[in-house]
Amino acid sequence: MNSAIYLAFIQNETELFASEVKKGIDIPVPSCPKWTVEQLTAHLGEVHRWVADILREKRTSPPPRLPRIKEIPTSPTDLATWLQEGAETLMELLGTDEPTPLVWGWGGQGHNWWRRRQAHETAMHRWDAQNAHGLPNPITTDLAADGIDELFANIPSFPAIKQYEGKGDKLHFRASDTPREWIVTLEHHHLDIKSEAATAEKKPDATAQGTASDILLFLTGRNLHTALETSGEATLLEQWQEDFRF
Repeated sequence: MNSAIYLAFIQNETELFASEVKKGIDIPVPSCPKWTVEQLTAHLGEVHRWVADILREKRTSPPPRLPRIKEIPTSPTDLATWLQEGAETLMELLGTDEPTPLVWGWGGQGHNWWRRRQAHETAMHRWDAQNAHGLPNPITTDLAADGIDELFANIPSFPAIKQYEGKGDKLHFRASDTPREWIVTLEHHHLDIKSEAATAEKKPDATAQGTASDILLFLTGRNLHTALETSGEATLLEQWQEDFRF
């Protein structure tokens, strides 16, 4: 996806999120245990502002950890506005030209890495906010498929992968709403990812099919494997959510 598409997703997903905030902020968020909508909103607003600071300061090395902002509005309407203001500042900075050298990112470098990351961060938490209030809308197919690619690309940066002890099992994920599929081989301290099924590969140990949104929600621990059509060793899918928590 190009930069304009990512920015459009950030804007649209933020607006949808803000609409949920206005409905009430004391509601628990099932997909983010121990958080309310208010805390979820504070988190996303802080992330947007943290990334904006990285871009504004043109940081090429890791910044301080995500700060806690003390003065955050407490009324639903004001909190929704605060969230949108942070996203607007972020999008303005993401829309500028790439600096030289490229800014730091924990799994990559540059503005477009952050455009992609923040589009997915915002969409996922929009889903969380809608899920707190009722039935959430799925993540748009193209964004969800890109989100699966992005997740697999970033996993090598996760601390947990250094302790991971895979045994060579293969998971096959097949999207039903786009011609995309992923073969994940669970190796020792490593995941081998192929973005399409190779006919010469050994038969997967577990296969899961669903919309790109449902697959992404499963991979990030928001859906159980029972939300997908599965075959093979379901325990491997269950183990995924034990080993990789996002």
